[in-house]
Amino acid sequence: MTTDRYVYVAHNDGSLYKFAKGVWSHLPSRNVARVAVNAKGELWVVTKQGELYNIDPKKPHHQMLNVQDVGIGDDGTVWVTKLGHCGKHPRTSCQARKKNRGWSHKFSANGEIWRLKPGGKWEHIRGGARRVAVDAQGNAWVTSSSGTIYRWAGKDWHKLATGRASDIGASDGKVWVIGGSDTIWNLIKGSEKWVRITGRGVNLAVDGKGLPWIAASNGTLWQNHGPR
Repeated sequence: MTTDRYVYVAHNDGSLYKFAKGVWSHLPSRNVARVAVNAKGELWVVTKQGELYNIDPKKPHHQMLNVQDVGIGDDGTVWVTKLGHCGKHPRTSCQARKKNRGWSHKFSANGEIWRLKPGGKWEHIRGGARRVAVDAQGNAWVTSSSGTIYRWAGKDWHKLATGRASDIGASDGKVWVIGGSDTIWNLIKGSEKWVRITGRGVNLAVDGKGLPWIAASNGTLWQNHGPR
């Protein structure tokens, strides 16, 4: 995930790295799976165990368990997708359900959606998703387990009529996705039409200029300068 000046990357081994002025530096971390940061440098991470942390310069603040993905807007609004059901190997936040419901066999394909506005409390938002990105205005863009793309329209979800995605990124009015066969697509602003760009990837993030950073299947990281 990127800001205007920095790039933050969660390595396959769980390490967190920061790229600034042409130099990579390792940040104190372990087991990081997903990372989100906004233009103000507010940094959030999800561990491989599904734990969500707000990375404060003084001390990381633990926020939630069973999280799949996290995104943060420039206004400070945080969105997460969170596993909604207990699994065969239950985690701490599921224990309260054991007495009344028993354990289900697996987590739901689409996680619950939660939102945290600056100075507010976590609120559950209707719907379900796996991946989430947040634009500068604090609105979420999500993808479901089937690849369907939705945009938060203020009071409810708007389903895009076109496009399928396994990962999504949004910034500066630009939306990018990883589509079928690891293809990379850009949403034409003001429409629901997509244009494909060269290359392939498995994960992406969008910087403050609206341009994507692509992680390939072999672990290499690429910066793309947009459709051409």
